[in-house]
Amino acid sequence: MRDDYEVSTGVLSAAGAAITALTPSVAAVESGIKTQRLPGAEITVAAELGLFRDVWSDATHAVGNALDYFGRAVSDAATAYRVTDEVAAVRFQRMQERLGG
Repeated sequence: MRDDYEVSTGVLSAAGAAITALTPSVAAVESGIKTQRLPGAEITVAAELGLFRDVWSDATHAVGNALDYFGRAVSDAATAYRVTDEVAAVRFQRMQERLGG
């Protein structure tokens, strides 16, 4: 097992924040798609495009929610890693003190 790796919690946290920061942009795209209005008709290109618009705005909304969730999860992982690492370091130090002193 490899144990010579290093995790930069700052970089991990920044990556999570950057992913989460995409959410407003995706929401703006969703809103832009949703506000497009075409003249109504029974079976026309406009009616079909209206349905297409609705499906894509819903899909874009789902992508925005997923990015928000993913970004927050990455940021939370960075925090959890940092806390776990700090606790492990304290425990290791205590163990070293007991063994050495």
